[in-house]
Amino acid sequence: RTLPSTLHFGIYCLFTFGYCMTSKTSLWGASLFLPPLPPLLGEYLPLFCFVAWGPFLNRFYLSLYPDEFHKITRHISDARLAAYVLLLLFAAPVHSSQYILLAMVTGMGLGIYYLQRLIVCVRRGRDGAWLLLAGTLVFLVSAVSDALSHARVIKVAYLIEPGMFLFVITQALTLARRFTVAFEAVETLSDELERKNASLRAEMDERNRLEREVVQISEEERRRISHELHDGLCQKLTGARLRAAILNRRLADTGDGAAMADLRELLDASADDAYRTSRGLWPVEHDPSAPGPSLDDLARRIAKDTGTAVHFERQLGCGQCANPNVTTLYRIAQEALANAAKHSRASEIRMELRCPVAGGVRLTVRDDGIGREAAGRGHDARAKKPGDGLGLGIMAHRAAIIQAELRIGDAPGGGTVVTCVAPCALARGAGPAEEEPRHES
Repeated sequence: RTLPSTLHFGIYCLFTFGYCMTSKTSLWGASLFLPPLPPLLGEYLPLFCFVAWGPFLNRFYLSLYPDEFHKITRHISDARLAAYVLLLLFAAPVHSSQYILLAMVTGMGLGIYYLQRLIVCVRRGRDGAWLLLAGTLVFLVSAVSDALSHARVIKVAYLIEPGMFLFVITQALTLARRFTVAFEAVETLSDELERKNASLRAEMDERNRLEREVVQISEEERRRISHELHDGLCQKLTGARLRAAILNRRLADTGDGAAMADLRELLDASADDAYRTSRGLWPVEHDPSAPGPSLDDLARRIAKDTGTAVHFERQLGCGQCANPNVTTLYRIAQEALANAAKHSRASEIRMELRCPVAGGVRLTVRDDGIGREAAGRGHDARAKKPGDGLGLGIMAHRAAIIQAELRIGDAPGGGTVVTCVAPCALARGAGPAEEEPRHES
């Protein structure tokens, strides 16, 4: 449907076939398939086919080279056919016969026009134009010879049929060439697209690798700072707190006792904050059966700092989780718990870690708070909307780095539920869980 030149060529060939099978020189061909034709029909049918192929030949040229051929020639060809049909219906047979000579003359005029236009196409490098030029030249020579023979100027055999045969061959070769060029272009584009896709995949893999490396470096830097805090500032604060406790006991009965008690409490709070900061930067594992950084400790700290009840449940298929993504899952849980404690006004938060599940290891944080709408959040954690917080975007980015699926939705009965499913090669082949669910509060 997008190649009208093929349709016009096919209709042109049908009229060419009709002319050749019913013309006087080869009427025997039609008699092989049709009953004997009435004399008047046998006279007019080949002439009609001779005139009728003109409009479709013109449309064939226009569809191939619309910039070189003028559309007004299409109206001339249509008028030429319409005039002959009217003569067939209403004029005397002698007038119809005379019209054939006029049709031949106009046909030669159009042929000369086509020849000149095809020369322009060849000069402009249009595909297949030189083939059509050769075929049109042969066809025009045969048409001129038949017109002169019909007018009794010369006495030669009609050449229109071999001329049409060669012309049709050049048309078919032109279309075949255009199809070949189109298929080659499609193959070239397909190969180029495949190369670009491969390059894009390699670039995406490299970007994901760099993102994972950046996260790894960030976590390593957190660990270094945490250790420096723990071994440096925290130890010094602990030493200062112990000395303040000793001085407090010595100065308890003096006037400076109250000031020393206040200093001791300040040092106690500062040491606790320093240790809490150190554990937040790089949590220390307390339970050998827990995965990576301690989610148990995280739940306890959130509950202690916010006064919100935090319950943690885990069910693991391995005695010790070896998933390389557990640190990222810990960060996502840390952000989800902080959001629930700060914004949802929840009285209870439940966190679950289950493996194996469909897709790998699943982390779920569910609260009974006021929900996302009331908290002023958007509905899609992946879309950056005016109401979305930075934390949601960070969680989505972390999940994307480890190719995890992150979903944030409304919990049944109210509140918000955050679910993150991270891939795990071990989880795919793991059997039933080796331990009963553990509950921590």
